[in-house]
Amino acid sequence: MPNYERVIDKLLAKSEAGGVPWKATYEENTFLAALEGEVTFEISRREDGGFDFLMKDKDDKNIIEMTCHNRRQYNNDYEADDRFFDKVRQLYEAARIVGLDVDKKLTVAEALLDRF
Repeated sequence: MPNYERVIDKLLAKSEAGGVPWKATYEENTFLAALEGEVTFEISRREDGGFDFLMKDKDDKNIIEMTCHNRRQYNNDYEADDRFFDKVRQLYEAARIVGLDVDKKLTVAEALLDRF
């Protein structure tokens, strides 16, 4: 199995630092980042509490395709992708913060509240 963890770790660190251009999509709870026309990343929160994570190449081929749930290895329904759940959950939150411009909107809300 390829080592996806290095890419996820780097993407997570850069996303948390605000360096990845995540954008909201027409699908609620889905965010997309394109890097110099070479690769795109897509992350979504599922209705069942899990997360979908995709990395595609410039030819729109899936390089990484995973669905992660908060299941531990001793559970009967544990899947290999579930070991990435914590990192992918953090990545989703970082993408959401950038994609929805959360920090700016919180600043606006604070300023409005200060007026009351």
